Parts: sequence; C-alpha cells; structure tokens
Amino acid sequence: MRSGVFNGTESSVMAGEAINMTGIPDPGDPGRWLVRPWPANASFCEVVRHFLNAYVWRLLQDTDVRRQLDYFSGYRAALENAPTYELTCAADWQWREELLAVVGRCVDLFEAQRCGERKVNLDHLRLPEQTALTLAPG
Repeated sequence: MRSGVFNGTESSVMAGEAINMTGIPDPGDPGRWLVRPWPANASFCEVVRHFLNAYVWRLLQDTDVRRQLDYFSGYRAALENAPTYELTCAADWQWREELLAVVGRCVDLFEAQRCGERKVNLDHLRLPEQTALTLAPG
C-alpha cells in the first residue's frame, strides 16, 4: 500500500496502457487507502459505484469524523469532475444534482463536527421536501 495522496500514472494490467489514477489516503493510517485509487477519467456512474463500494466496506459503521470528512470531500470532488456522458435525460441530471447536494450536506455536517461545534443547526442540511413538511394534528 502506498501512503499519502496519490495522483499519478499506473500501468493498466488488462489494457497494457498507462492510466491516470487518484485515491484518498486514510488519515488515521497513512499506509492504507480510505478510498482506493480509481481512474481519473472514470465516468460519473463509475465514480458513484466506486465510492459506494468503499463506503460499505470501510466507513459504514465508522464514527471517525476526520475519515468521514475526507471521504465525503473526496467524493464531492470526484463527482464534480467526473465526465457525465452517461447522463442522457432530465432525470439523470436531476439525480446528479441531488446526489451532489446530499454529499455536499455531508461535507458541511462533518466539517462542522470537526470544527468542534457541539450544537449544529441541521435545518440547512435537510432535503427541500423535509423542510416543507408540516404535521397535521391527528
């Protein structure tokens, strides 16, 4: 395993060609990857798949704020920079915007926790549908 942020070129064993890769090192264990490297030209859907796999296997039960913040910050950056050629209809683009918004709210939440704010106003982190809901008396 490599340590530190990796942005560079690796040989593709299957294609026999050099491809640009990027990854997120584990802040608590610099010799391991928090999110293993993925091709820098990975599509939006490939980035989503890659990050979801990393989250399920490494971070789902993790309570370390620094690791969560690094994960979601890296996820947001990867989503923002991923090619979107697979998104072909309005629903695809809406999904992209909603996913970016949710991941951005996670970054905000973990950044606030990292900064030591004990009481965080979470209203700005809710989805629009949740803020508009009112409960009628039963």
